[in-house]
Amino acid sequence: MKGNRELGDALGAFVNVLAWAKSPTEFKKRVREAMAYYKYHVVSIRDVGAHRGDKTKEGEEFEELARDVYENRSHVRHSTFHSYDEK
Repeated sequence: MKGNRELGDALGAFVNVLAWAKSPTEFKKRVREAMAYYKYHVVSIRDVGAHRGDKTKEGEEFEELARDVYENRSHVRHSTFHSYDEK
């Protein structure tokens, strides 16, 4: 992906993201701004919803991110990127 070093020559990637927001619109805006800062191009944001603090299928990594965002509400945090090379 042009512009960042983390994903190298990958065609694309997907990732779970957490941010404190009052609405889905605010969430999307904050995520796009954070990703742009790191030179990631956001194609779409799906499945926006409130994290209720219950255990998730994403596991402990996701729960740790949720705790950080709750304690530091200005943070936008993401889990591990999953990249792909083919369409």
